[in-house]
Order: sequence, then structure tokens, then C-alpha cells
Amino acid sequence: MTEQHQHPSLQDLINKAADERSMAGRALADLARKNGFEITHGTVNSIRSGAYKSRPSDSTIRAIAWLASVSEDTAFRAADRNPPGRPFAEDLPPGVDDLEPRQRKAAVEILRAMVAQHKEILQLRDDKAEDSTPENPGLRLVDPADTLAARKGRTRASIENEEQDQWDGIDPPGPDEGV
Repeated sequence: MTEQHQHPSLQDLINKAADERSMAGRALADLARKNGFEITHGTVNSIRSGAYKSRPSDSTIRAIAWLASVSEDTAFRAADRNPPGRPFAEDLPPGVDDLEPRQRKAAVEILRAMVAQHKEILQLRDDKAEDSTPENPGLRLVDPADTLAARKGRTRASIENEEQDQWDGIDPPGPDEGV
């Protein structure tokens, strides 16, 4: 196991499988495929060498779990992923199939946006600097107002100054005193 994790990495699991089965990458991948799993020898070899930089698919993780004789939960945690739960469709409330087409479309669009956001967050996690730490992950939240201002070549400070200047010497809106 790696020193950084309380659980094994995918590399640890592939190496475990290779050692226990006395097989190299191509043979491991062939064995997994013969038993109904999807994984290529290139993926096995790049994970073993530590060169694998992609986000492994669920089927790849399941193949590694089977090869290493560990639970799928263990393999998903090794991939730094949450083990998949039951299908989302099973969580939908009764009556969802009765929604009007516009309502269904709206619900699907919201879910698409959430999935896209989740993928972007995962990509940012994958792209963070190798020397980042939990205390300094190299990522920060950006205020949407700062982003829009930056696109227009303005800073938050300049916007605040403009807003302050707008009211200098002018009676602010609102009811007059004594009225």
C-alpha cells in the first residue's frame, strides 16, 4: 500500500493481481476479458508503471477488483472514487413518468447541468498540481462577479469604486426625510 493512503491504490491492486497470479499485463487483461470484464493490456501496464493519467471507467475498476480478488468498493476507493450506488432512476419518485414533456425536459436539463458541473470538478481535481497538498490544493473558488469583470478588463476594486462614485454627492434613492 502507498504511504499517503489508508487504502491501496489501483497500482497496488494491479501489482497484487500480477504477483498473486504470476502474470504480466497482457495476460491479466486477457484473463479479465475472458471472464467478461473490459480492460486492455495497455491500461493494465500503464497503471502498473504509474503512467496512467486518465480517470478509469467503472468497467476498468471492476476488472481490477476481480483481478486483485478484492471488493468493488475497495477498488473504487483505490481509484479515489465513490463506489456506485443504485441507479439514479430508482430514486425518482412515483409519478415522475406522468410529467408533461416540458417538465421532463426541464428536469433533464437540470440534471445535465449538474453532471457537467460534477465532471468539471473532477477534471479540476485531476488537473491540480502534483505538489498540491490538502492544505494548499492549488485550487480556489472564483466569484462570478470577478470573472465577468475580468472579461471586461475591470477589477472588483474598480467596480466598487465606480459604484461609490455613482452616489457621491447625490441623494441616494429612498423616501425623503420627514415625508
